[in-house]
Amino acid sequence: MDINTIVKQGDTLVSCEIGEQIALLNVESGNYHSFNEVASRIWQLIQVPTPIGQVCDVLSSEYKIDPAQCEKEVVSFLGKLKGESLVSVQI
Repeated sequence: MDINTIVKQGDTLVSCEIGEQIALLNVESGNYHSFNEVASRIWQLIQVPTPIGQVCDVLSSEYKIDPAQCEKEVVSFLGKLKGESLVSVQI
């Protein structure tokens, strides 16, 4: 995965907002996940198919983070979500 990879929330999930955090349940596996504020923002940004670079642009602007560091962390985070079947990926 890289900044050109397009990601989207998985289809077999139920999620809800709790304050500034998001909790979700993978209906197929029965696994529950909880996201902190930044992870929740990423989750909101990928409601529709979105390039990782666009996610990083928004986060860099909103959180004043270095774009290169943001890219590294977002790619890593989304890779973990892909491994848990929480996102779908288009290359």
